[in-house]
Amino acid sequence: MALDLNDSWIWFAAVCTVALCAGSFVTVVVHRLPQILQRQWRMESGESGASATHDGLSLWWPPSHCPQCKKRLKWRHNIPLLSFIVLRGRCAYCSAPLKAYFAIELTTLVTWLAVFHTYGITPQFATAALACTLLVALACIDRREKILPDEITLLMLWTGLLANAFSLFATPADAIFGAAAGYSVFFLIKHLFSMISGKQGLGQGDLKLLAAIGAWLGWQALPGIVLVASLSGILIHLVLTAAKRRAREAEIAFGPYLAFACFIGLVFADVIKNPFAFAAFTIGAD
Repeated sequence: MALDLNDSWIWFAAVCTVALCAGSFVTVVVHRLPQILQRQWRMESGESGASATHDGLSLWWPPSHCPQCKKRLKWRHNIPLLSFIVLRGRCAYCSAPLKAYFAIELTTLVTWLAVFHTYGITPQFATAALACTLLVALACIDRREKILPDEITLLMLWTGLLANAFSLFATPADAIFGAAAGYSVFFLIKHLFSMISGKQGLGQGDLKLLAAIGAWLGWQALPGIVLVASLSGILIHLVLTAAKRRAREAEIAFGPYLAFACFIGLVFADVIKNPFAFAAFTIGAD
Protein backbone atom coordinates (compact mmCIF):
# COMPACT_ATOMS: atom_id res chain seq x y z
CA MET A 1 0.00 0.00 0.00
CA ALA A 2 1.50 3.32 -1.11
CA LEU A 3 1.94 6.10 1.43
CA ASP A 4 -0.29 9.11 0.99
CA LEU A 5 2.06 12.05 1.45
CA ASN A 6 -0.95 14.33 1.77
CA ASP A 7 -1.80 12.66 5.07
CA SER A 8 -0.83 15.05 7.89
CA TRP A 9 -0.16 12.14 10.27
CA ILE A 10 2.61 10.86 8.02
CA TRP A 11 4.27 14.27 8.02
CA PHE A 12 3.77 14.53 11.79
CA ALA A 13 5.49 11.18 12.33
CA ALA A 14 8.31 12.15 9.97
CA VAL A 15 8.84 15.47 11.75
CA CYS A 16 8.91 13.73 15.15
CA THR A 17 11.45 11.19 13.92
CA VAL A 18 13.81 13.75 12.40
CA ALA A 19 13.38 16.11 15.38
CA LEU A 20 14.35 13.37 17.84
CA CYS A 21 17.40 12.51 15.74
CA ALA A 22 18.34 16.20 15.70
CA GLY A 23 17.84 16.39 19.46
CA SER A 24 20.06 13.36 19.95
CA PHE A 25 22.82 15.07 17.96
CA VAL A 26 22.35 18.27 19.96
CA THR A 27 23.12 16.32 23.15
CA VAL A 28 26.44 15.34 21.60
CA VAL A 29 27.18 18.95 20.63
CA VAL A 30 26.26 20.28 24.08
CA HIS A 31 28.49 17.82 25.90
CA ARG A 32 31.46 17.68 23.52
CA LEU A 33 31.83 21.07 21.84
CA PRO A 34 32.84 22.95 25.03
CA GLN A 35 35.49 20.28 25.72
CA ILE A 36 36.81 20.57 22.17
CA LEU A 37 36.94 24.37 22.39
CA GLN A 38 38.66 24.31 25.79
CA ARG A 39 41.30 21.97 24.36
CA GLN A 40 41.85 24.32 21.42
CA TRP A 41 42.12 27.35 23.71
CA ARG A 42 44.68 25.61 25.92
CA MET A 43 46.71 24.57 22.89
CA GLU A 44 46.65 28.11 21.51
CA SER A 45 47.78 29.49 24.87
CA GLY A 46 50.66 27.00 24.95
CA GLU A 47 49.44 25.27 28.09
CA SER A 48 51.49 22.15 28.76
CA GLY A 49 49.68 18.85 28.30
CA ALA A 50 46.78 20.50 26.47
CA SER A 51 47.21 18.42 23.33
CA ALA A 52 46.81 15.21 25.32
CA THR A 53 43.55 16.29 26.93
CA HIS A 54 40.51 14.80 25.17
CA ASP A 55 42.85 13.55 22.44
CA GLY A 56 40.87 12.55 19.35
CA LEU A 57 37.57 13.88 20.72
CA SER A 58 35.24 15.27 18.07
CA LEU A 59 31.53 15.52 17.43
CA TRP A 60 31.77 12.26 15.50
CA TRP A 61 34.30 10.25 17.51
CA PRO A 62 34.33 8.33 19.76
CA PRO A 63 30.89 6.71 19.44
CA SER A 64 28.24 7.51 22.04
CA HIS A 65 29.30 6.53 25.54
CA CYS A 66 28.36 7.21 29.14
CA PRO A 67 30.06 10.39 30.40
CA GLN A 68 30.62 8.74 33.78
CA CYS A 69 31.80 5.17 33.21
CA LYS A 70 32.91 5.83 29.58
CA LYS A 71 31.40 2.55 28.35
CA ARG A 72 30.19 2.55 24.76
CA LEU A 73 26.42 2.59 24.49
CA LYS A 74 24.60 0.06 22.35
CA TRP A 75 22.21 1.12 19.62
CA ARG A 76 19.17 0.42 21.78
CA HIS A 77 20.54 2.77 24.43
CA ASN A 78 20.58 5.61 21.90
CA ILE A 79 16.92 5.64 20.88
CA PRO A 80 15.79 9.21 21.73
CA LEU A 81 13.28 9.51 24.61
CA LEU A 82 12.35 5.82 24.48
CA SER A 83 15.69 4.61 25.84
CA PHE A 84 15.44 7.19 28.63
CA ILE A 85 12.03 5.85 29.65
CA VAL A 86 13.11 2.19 29.48
CA LEU A 87 16.31 2.84 31.45
CA ARG A 88 14.54 5.22 33.84
CA GLY A 89 16.93 8.04 33.00
CA ARG A 90 20.11 6.20 33.97
CA CYS A 91 23.10 4.61 32.28
CA ALA A 92 22.56 0.94 31.50
CA TYR A 93 25.99 0.09 32.98
CA CYS A 94 26.73 2.37 35.94
CA SER A 95 23.25 3.83 36.64
CA ALA A 96 24.55 7.41 36.40
CA PRO A 97 21.66 9.88 35.86
CA LEU A 98 21.24 11.08 32.26
CA LYS A 99 18.36 13.54 32.67
CA ALA A 100 20.03 16.23 30.55
CA TYR A 101 19.79 14.03 27.45
CA PHE A 102 16.04 13.63 27.87
CA ALA A 103 15.50 17.37 28.42
CA ILE A 104 17.46 18.34 25.30
CA GLU A 105 15.74 15.79 23.07
CA LEU A 106 12.29 16.73 24.37
CA THR A 107 12.94 20.46 23.97
CA THR A 108 14.11 19.97 20.39
CA LEU A 109 11.01 17.91 19.63
CA VAL A 110 8.66 20.52 21.11
CA THR A 111 10.25 23.39 19.18
CA TRP A 112 10.09 21.47 15.91
CA LEU A 113 6.43 20.61 16.43
CA ALA A 114 5.66 24.25 17.22
CA VAL A 115 7.17 25.52 13.97
CA PHE A 116 5.58 22.61 12.09
CA HIS A 117 2.20 23.70 13.45
CA THR A 118 2.92 27.29 12.40
CA TYR A 119 4.31 26.73 8.90
CA GLY A 120 3.40 23.21 7.80
CA ILE A 121 5.72 21.47 5.36
CA THR A 122 7.24 24.56 3.77
CA PRO A 123 10.71 26.09 3.31
CA GLN A 124 9.92 28.27 6.35
CA PHE A 125 9.45 25.14 8.48
CA ALA A 126 12.68 23.53 7.30
CA THR A 127 14.75 26.62 8.03
CA ALA A 128 12.94 27.45 11.29
CA ALA A 129 13.54 23.87 12.49
CA LEU A 130 17.25 24.37 11.80
CA ALA A 131 17.18 27.63 13.76
CA CYS A 132 15.43 25.91 16.68
CA THR A 133 18.06 23.17 16.73
CA LEU A 134 20.85 25.75 16.89
CA LEU A 135 18.99 27.71 19.57
CA VAL A 136 18.56 24.65 21.79
CA ALA A 137 22.28 23.90 21.49
CA LEU A 138 23.24 27.50 22.31
CA ALA A 139 20.85 27.74 25.25
CA CYS A 140 22.09 24.51 26.81
CA ILE A 141 25.78 25.30 26.34
CA ASP A 142 25.40 28.81 27.74
CA ARG A 143 23.46 27.51 30.73
CA ARG A 144 26.12 24.88 31.47
CA GLU A 145 29.34 26.65 30.49
CA LYS A 146 28.46 30.37 30.31
CA ILE A 147 29.71 30.56 26.70
CA LEU A 148 28.06 30.97 23.31
CA PRO A 149 30.40 29.32 20.79
CA ASP A 150 31.12 31.21 17.57
CA GLU A 151 30.87 27.89 15.74
CA ILE A 152 27.12 27.93 16.37
CA THR A 153 26.27 31.65 16.57
CA LEU A 154 28.04 32.45 13.30
CA LEU A 155 26.39 29.45 11.63
CA MET A 156 23.04 30.81 12.78
CA LEU A 157 23.93 34.29 11.51
CA TRP A 158 24.82 33.12 8.01
CA THR A 159 21.92 30.67 7.70
CA GLY A 160 19.56 33.47 8.74
CA LEU A 161 20.92 35.77 6.07
CA LEU A 162 20.74 32.96 3.51
CA ALA A 163 17.14 32.11 4.44
CA ASN A 164 16.12 35.74 4.09
CA ALA A 165 17.84 36.06 0.75
CA PHE A 166 14.57 34.39 -0.27
CA SER A 167 12.50 36.56 2.14
CA LEU A 168 11.36 33.59 4.22
CA PHE A 169 11.07 35.57 7.48
CA ALA A 170 12.16 39.10 6.56
CA THR A 171 13.26 40.99 3.50
CA PRO A 172 16.96 40.78 2.62
CA ALA A 173 17.43 44.43 3.59
CA ASP A 174 15.66 43.99 6.95
CA ALA A 175 17.80 40.91 7.67
CA ILE A 176 21.04 42.73 6.90
CA PHE A 177 20.04 45.74 8.99
CA GLY A 178 18.88 43.36 11.71
CA ALA A 179 22.28 41.65 11.87
CA ALA A 180 24.07 45.01 11.95
CA ALA A 181 21.73 46.52 14.53
CA GLY A 182 21.70 43.40 16.69
CA TYR A 183 25.43 43.71 17.22
CA SER A 184 26.25 47.42 16.93
CA VAL A 185 23.32 48.96 18.84
CA PHE A 186 23.58 46.55 21.75
CA PHE A 187 27.38 46.85 21.69
CA LEU A 188 26.89 50.54 22.50
CA ILE A 189 24.27 49.72 25.16
CA LYS A 190 26.66 47.21 26.73
CA HIS A 191 29.45 49.75 27.02
CA LEU A 192 27.17 52.50 28.29
CA PHE A 193 25.85 50.14 30.95
CA SER A 194 29.41 49.20 31.93
CA MET A 195 30.46 52.86 32.16
CA ILE A 196 27.47 53.85 34.29
CA SER A 197 27.24 50.83 36.59
CA GLY A 198 30.81 49.60 36.60
CA LYS A 199 29.47 46.08 35.92
CA GLN A 200 29.48 43.89 32.86
CA GLY A 201 26.17 43.55 31.02
CA LEU A 202 25.83 41.58 27.81
CA GLY A 203 28.80 39.46 26.75
CA GLN A 204 30.30 39.27 23.27
CA GLY A 205 28.49 35.99 22.67
CA ASP A 206 25.15 37.63 23.50
CA LEU A 207 25.86 40.39 20.96
CA LYS A 208 26.66 37.85 18.26
CA LEU A 209 23.51 35.92 19.07
CA LEU A 210 21.47 39.14 18.84
CA ALA A 211 23.04 39.78 15.45
CA ALA A 212 22.06 36.26 14.36
CA ILE A 213 18.50 36.77 15.63
CA GLY A 214 18.33 40.06 13.73
CA ALA A 215 19.45 38.22 10.60
CA TRP A 216 16.61 35.73 11.03
CA LEU A 217 13.75 37.99 12.09
CA GLY A 218 14.74 41.44 10.81
CA TRP A 219 15.62 44.58 12.72
CA GLN A 220 11.97 45.25 13.67
CA ALA A 221 11.97 42.21 15.97
CA LEU A 222 14.98 43.22 18.07
CA PRO A 223 13.18 45.44 20.65
CA GLY A 224 10.60 42.70 21.23
CA ILE A 225 13.33 40.05 21.46
CA VAL A 226 15.18 42.00 24.15
CA LEU A 227 11.92 42.72 26.00
CA VAL A 228 10.81 39.07 26.06
CA ALA A 229 14.30 37.81 26.93
CA SER A 230 14.71 40.36 29.74
CA LEU A 231 11.30 39.76 31.28
CA SER A 232 11.64 35.98 31.14
CA GLY A 233 15.16 36.19 32.58
CA ILE A 234 14.05 38.41 35.45
CA LEU A 235 11.04 36.21 36.19
CA ILE A 236 13.06 32.98 36.25
CA HIS A 237 15.77 34.61 38.37
CA LEU A 238 13.21 35.83 40.91
CA VAL A 239 11.54 32.42 41.09
CA LEU A 240 14.85 30.58 41.57
CA THR A 241 16.00 33.16 44.12
CA ALA A 242 12.76 32.83 46.07
CA ALA A 243 13.11 29.04 45.98
CA LYS A 244 16.71 29.45 47.22
CA ARG A 245 18.05 27.60 44.22
CA ARG A 246 20.10 30.58 43.06
CA ALA A 247 21.91 33.37 44.90
CA ARG A 248 20.59 36.86 44.27
CA GLU A 249 24.02 38.00 43.01
CA ALA A 250 24.59 34.92 40.84
CA GLU A 251 25.75 35.43 37.27
CA ILE A 252 22.88 34.97 34.81
CA ALA A 253 23.45 33.38 31.42
CA PHE A 254 21.38 35.52 29.05
CA GLY A 255 21.73 33.20 26.06
CA PRO A 256 18.90 30.82 27.03
CA TYR A 257 16.47 33.74 27.32
CA LEU A 258 17.54 35.20 23.98
CA ALA A 259 17.08 31.74 22.46
CA PHE A 260 13.60 31.48 23.99
CA ALA A 261 12.68 34.94 22.67
CA CYS A 262 13.91 34.03 19.18
CA PHE A 263 11.80 30.87 19.27
CA ILE A 264 8.78 32.99 20.17
CA GLY A 265 9.66 35.28 17.27
CA LEU A 266 9.77 32.36 14.84
CA VAL A 267 6.38 31.03 15.98
CA PHE A 268 4.64 34.37 16.70
CA ALA A 269 6.36 36.78 14.35
CA ASP A 270 3.67 39.49 14.52
CA VAL A 271 3.70 39.46 18.31
CA ILE A 272 7.45 39.79 18.71
CA LYS A 273 7.71 42.56 16.14
CA ASN A 274 5.07 44.68 17.89
CA PRO A 275 4.77 43.42 21.49
CA PHE A 276 3.42 46.68 22.93
CA ALA A 277 0.58 46.95 20.40
CA PHE A 278 -0.26 43.29 20.97
CA ALA A 279 -0.39 43.80 24.74
CA ALA A 280 -2.61 46.85 24.36
CA PHE A 281 -4.90 44.95 22.00
CA THR A 282 -5.12 41.98 24.40
CA ILE A 283 -5.90 44.14 27.43
CA GLY A 284 -8.49 46.18 25.52
CA ALA A 285 -10.22 43.18 23.96
CA ASP A 286 -13.53 42.02 25.44
